[in-house]
Amino acid sequence: MTAEVYEDAKIETIACYSKCKNYRFYLKKTLNYEPLEAKKYNLDKNITFILLNPNIAGALITDRTVMNATNYAVEEGYGSITFLNLFPYKSLRPKKLVKNSEIYIKKNRFYIKKLCIEADLIIIGWGARGEYKKEKKEVFEILKEINKDNVDVLKCFEINTEKLKKLKDTEKIKPTELKILNDPPNPPLHLRNYNKDLWKLTTYKYDLEQNNKSN
Repeated sequence: MTAEVYEDAKIETIACYSKCKNYRFYLKKTLNYEPLEAKKYNLDKNITFILLNPNIAGALITDRTVMNATNYAVEEGYGSITFLNLFPYKSLRPKKLVKNSEIYIKKNRFYIKKLCIEADLIIIGWGARGEYKKEKKEVFEILKEINKDNVDVLKCFEINTEKLKKLKDTEKIKPTELKILNDPPNPPLHLRNYNKDLWKLTTYKYDLEQNNKSN
C-alpha cells in the first residue's frame, strides 16, 4: 500500500457571517500545495461559485455542494475558491429566502461585487428553477458591469449530451443516463449534483435562464 503524504499542503478557510450567524456572506478557501505539487496549479488564480443560499458549510464543516466545487477547483488548478450566494440566509430547506434575507441583501450584494472583481472564472451554480428572477437579474447586472470587457468569465454547467449520445450509440448507456439524455435539465445546474463524467462547462446565458419555469 502506498500512502501520499503532503506535509506542507493546507487549505486556509475564511467564513464571513452576520453577528447572529444565521447569514453567511462568503466562504473563501485558499490552497497551498507543497513544492512538487505546486507546478500543477496557478496559486494566483481564483474561481468563484455563486450558489443559491448557504447550507451548513463553514470554516471547518463542509457540505456536498462545497465539496463538489472544491474538488472541481483543485482538479482545474485554481489557487483559491470563493463561495457566494444569491441569498445569504443559511438554511437546509431554502424556503422564504426573499423574506428571510431582506435585512442583509444589500450587504450580500456588496460582497458579490467586491469578490467577483477578483475572480478569474465565475460559475453560476444556483440551479435552473425559474424562481427568484428579480434577484437573479440584480446579480447578473452586477456581474455584467464588472466583467463587461471579459464576457467569457461567466460560466455554468450543463449536461454533456454529446457524450451521452456516444454512450447510447455504443449501447453502454445506463438507464439513468438515458433518462437524462431524453430530458436534460436546463442550465445552470446546481453544484450539489455535480457529475464530472456527464457535465461540461458552458457560457452562462441569463436570457435563456429567464425562460425557465418554476417547479
